[in-house]
Amino acid sequence: MRVRRSAAGGNTSAHTSLPNPLSSFIGRELELAQLEALLRNVRLLTLTGSGGIGKTRLALQVASHAPHDSTQAVRFVDLAPVTDAVGVCEAVAAALHVQEEPDQPLMDTLEQALRPMRLLLLLDNCEHVALACAELASQILRSCPEVTMLATSREPLRIPGETVWRVPSLSAPDENGPANLAAVERSESARLFMDRALAVMPDFALDHSNAQHVAEICRRLDGIPLALELAAARMGMPSLEEVAERLNCALHVLMAGARTAPKRQHTLRSTIDWSYALLSESERALFDRLAVFRGDWGLSAVEAVCAGDGIQQTAVLDLLGGLVAKSLVTIQPVAVGAQRYRLLEVLRQYAAERLERRAEAGQVGKRCVIRAKTDGRFGGSRTRKTADVVQPKRAKTYSDFGRMAYRRFG
Repeated sequence: MRVRRSAAGGNTSAHTSLPNPLSSFIGRELELAQLEALLRNVRLLTLTGSGGIGKTRLALQVASHAPHDSTQAVRFVDLAPVTDAVGVCEAVAAALHVQEEPDQPLMDTLEQALRPMRLLLLLDNCEHVALACAELASQILRSCPEVTMLATSREPLRIPGETVWRVPSLSAPDENGPANLAAVERSESARLFMDRALAVMPDFALDHSNAQHVAEICRRLDGIPLALELAAARMGMPSLEEVAERLNCALHVLMAGARTAPKRQHTLRSTIDWSYALLSESERALFDRLAVFRGDWGLSAVEAVCAGDGIQQTAVLDLLGGLVAKSLVTIQPVAVGAQRYRLLEVLRQYAAERLERRAEAGQVGKRCVIRAKTDGRFGGSRTRKTADVVQPKRAKTYSDFGRMAYRRFG
């Protein structure tokens, strides 16, 4: 299979300070077109999404291909090492080569320097200093009319004028469709996996004998670019088939990140650790308990199974909303009816490990059994009067954990 590659960057103006990626950009043609159009019409565009979903890489691609003329500069600010509001301002000033003035706050100096500039400012990794980024962005946008801002964060900055765009997973082969060679070749996930696998095994080729295994890897990893890259790094030993089989424990398999990558991207677990550390204790407790659900689920099921043991039922909606805002829970689109939610499989595995270590795991398991029996998930008849029962395919919602919980706690 030939993989169509995009150039690392399109803007080579001396006014840019964008890092030069060392690997090819795969897929996301539709997203690029949408974001480039948005960037022409908004002042602050924030790309959100779970860790490893490709926010930074997509933002760099958008910034490098956005239409700039010779009078507009592009500046990149990596906020991952920053720990406080002062550090945010200092990082932006350093990217713009702005020096601190005696007896003047650095933000005022920065604002004066930016006011006459035509600039696209890319703030990367805002989530752990979101408030500081929000305050800085708000002040710049109010006082510097020619500055446009592009941000990446696992949660929105939540300021007036912000446009939030959630970065989706790469397309993966349809679970219900044929896993033939042509279908797999069309998926963005497979194209990325093959591109990175070829860097490890130059003689590797996608063909009819291995297309099914590649499709399975892409589906199990939910099209998450970082996860796919880590899986590709495993090529050669074990075999492709063995990699696919071991993804039920993906956190233990995907452990071979690039040595020069940020520490939080060395393993899939460290990427999720970064997000988990930013949660409140109540959000962590709810996130862990959500591991009992596989597939998608509704609010009433979460309230029935996850409330209790320190979480009030009336607090579940706000806590769930917080997990959605912080890109740990995904909203599933539905044509009609109540909102549905899901955890990406690697996040569910992470949450399941955490839940097993919690004192309330047994009680959560018992409530899961009760709810599962109510919904008829253990072979009994199911009734559509049950709030969480919407479609027959939802019969697996509790099946794995539910049967285990029934044996242990029922």
